[in-house]
Amino acid sequence: IQSLVHIVEYGLTGDEIILHFDMITRLLYFTDYKNGIIDSVSEDGTDRKIIKKSGFVKDVVSIGNEIVWVSQGSTILNWINNYDEDRVSRALNIENWKSDSNLCLTVANGIDKNIQHPCQQNNGGCSHVCLLSGKGKVCGCPPGLVLSNNSLNCTLLGECKSDEYRCYTGECISSHSRCDLKKDCPRGDDEDPVKCLHYTPNLCPKSQFLCHDKTKCLDKKHMCDSVKDCSDGSDETDCIPQHICDLTTEYQCTTGECILRQFLCDDNLDCANGQDELNCLKNSCNNITEFRCNSG
Repeated sequence: IQSLVHIVEYGLTGDEIILHFDMITRLLYFTDYKNGIIDSVSEDGTDRKIIKKSGFVKDVVSIGNEIVWVSQGSTILNWINNYDEDRVSRALNIENWKSDSNLCLTVANGIDKNIQHPCQQNNGGCSHVCLLSGKGKVCGCPPGLVLSNNSLNCTLLGECKSDEYRCYTGECISSHSRCDLKKDCPRGDDEDPVKCLHYTPNLCPKSQFLCHDKTKCLDKKHMCDSVKDCSDGSDETDCIPQHICDLTTEYQCTTGECILRQFLCDDNLDCANGQDELNCLKNSCNNITEFRCNSG
């Protein structure tokens, strides 16, 4: 009985290690699920190399010079040429798989060409990529194209707006709907756990208020004005309780405060929402013979 040989003894921290041994090149490819680095090493433990840093790699295989991998919960098939110095990766979206299921990879060598399969004739009817799935087949599209409703033809994607996110299936949804724990895309890719881990949403400018349902950015002057501008009414919550002001000497802000009337239109924001500086008529004074009061 041969004794065990340790060929990798450092750099592995996760509970799940994915392995693939290439019988032709005699290289072992492996990845630590937690650190997301794809490594290779010779069968004697020498010549260890980092192939790619990808994050949450679920499975990896090698086909000739190509290294192919998939990530946790993703329907994107990634690959690179192992001998390409730039290590530029390419991708293919396998849209007919659900995003919450894990793709598994395998390499088949020495396939009998006499065996019939759905992709053998006319590319399975697919306009671009035909892939075997169980006893059937599914069609796939390269990046920039989306599978049409007939599940056979790939078509060009329309443009999404700058504040929108494109689902894998082609739909455009609001960017605020990404990573909000609610699946808005048909395949749920807007809640991809890997991408959401590093996703920072575009927040509203400082001068605006983001509705709690993330559907609208609202000018702060519309907060606490007794009008629900947000669909969830969040612009009218947590407002300062209003009380009665002395209207002879005071002005009541829509946010509830009472300020002296002399503070109206004095170029200082005294109301929380700046209402005291709205709709002000600025008179033109003669700097030699006239003096401008704080009231304007």
